[in-house]
Amino acid sequence: MKKLSVVILIIFVSIFSFSSCSKEIDLSCYVSQLRQDIYIGENDEYKLTVYQEKRENPFVADTFIGNLENHLIVKIESKTQSVDGVSASFCIDGKEYKGNFVFNPITNKFALDIVVEKFCSQKEIEINLYKDTETQTIQVKSMLFEKTKSYDEVLKSVSKHDKNLINRLFKGNKVIAEIHIRLLYDDDKNYYYVGFVESDKKTTCYLVDGQTLQVLATKNVE
Repeated sequence: MKKLSVVILIIFVSIFSFSSCSKEIDLSCYVSQLRQDIYIGENDEYKLTVYQEKRENPFVADTFIGNLENHLIVKIESKTQSVDGVSASFCIDGKEYKGNFVFNPITNKFALDIVVEKFCSQKEIEINLYKDTETQTIQVKSMLFEKTKSYDEVLKSVSKHDKNLINRLFKGNKVIAEIHIRLLYDDDKNYYYVGFVESDKKTTCYLVDGQTLQVLATKNVE
């Protein structure tokens, strides 16, 4: 009877150990940038593209996930005149945010990046633009569609698609990458960019269909 008890205990421990080893890695813990929504709007003079994302501060590819902040990034394109000197304001849940557009030499665009307390849950945001004595208001509308999958579903799809990469970067307690996820919008469809960024800046990128979760393309960037 004693031998039988020992055998049962060994079997139980073996099953538990196997279950623990085969448990899926929670990749969401290693996401340092998550672009969750895109808003677009325009009038006769300006086009606005607004990104709603959570990202670490400082935003550095060092495989360490720092303090995450909520950002609203407003990019502006002018159809008629210079954007220099334009400022903006908008409200989220009754709190007003404002700032000036700054030129980014890397993207060659003007943008306004503001840390907000919480993300906007509404499908439209009213943004006021100011230049000299002129004021304009543009409504930007969310391009995140109802049938678009969540980012954690996208991560699971990519991890199944490329198990070798996941095992190499997230093996045991040795994590050598952080993850960037960006919602994309093109031609009335949502896609996801998923990038696994290593400390040497080497990045493995995936383009994923936002509805079917199919991996459409893979690219390695040194």
